[in-house]
Formats: sequence, C-alpha cells, structure tokens
Amino acid sequence: MSEATYRLHYFNARARGELSRIIFAYTNKQFEDVRYAAPNFGLTEGKDFTPVKASGLLPFGQVPVLEVTTVGKTHVVSHSHAIERFLAREFGLYGSSNLESARIDEIIEALVDVGNAF
Repeated sequence: MSEATYRLHYFNARARGELSRIIFAYTNKQFEDVRYAAPNFGLTEGKDFTPVKASGLLPFGQVPVLEVTTVGKTHVVSHSHAIERFLAREFGLYGSSNLESARIDEIIEALVDVGNAF
C-alpha cells in the first residue's frame, strides 16, 4: 500500500497552522505547504485565497485544512486542533493507550484555555 500524501492549506503566517507544520518537521514527513495571502492582515505573500474559498474545498469556508490522499482518494480534515490530533495519531505521537491520549488532551485543552485568555 502506498504512503499517504499531505497538503496543508493555511495563510502565510504561523498562528493556527504552525503546530501542524512543526509535527511534520518533527516526524520528518513530507507535505505540501500551501500558503495564502491575506492582505487585510498584512500578509501580502502567498497564493490568492479567493479561488480556494469559492472552490468548495474548505468544509467551513476557512483554513487551516489538511488534504490527505491515500489509495487514490483525498480526504479533508479541517480545524487546527482536529488536524493536529489527526497528525499526532497518524505519526504515533498521541500516546500508547487511551489514558495517555486523555492526558495529552488535557494538556492541549489547558493550552487552549491559556490562549483564549489573551
């Protein structure tokens, strides 16, 4: 069976797409990093976001989105935390038991709480 290929869509900024990029780098997995411009936010470098938004690729009309192609079929995962958890499971970083995974979830949610406080 062939290995999956990955294409991450996000703006040309770190923010909500960066942890996914770090997971790819940490695991030494190849992926296509599709970066979009967002001139309203000062991000002038990258592809035009308008066509992809109109294309129907984005289930909720926003990025980040991860395309996963395996056995000739492409699946789309949206929302940063869902993508991060998927990649962690995919690459063996999500614990070796349900309890370990729950502990990881606790840490993730605590960090989300901290981020939301600012």
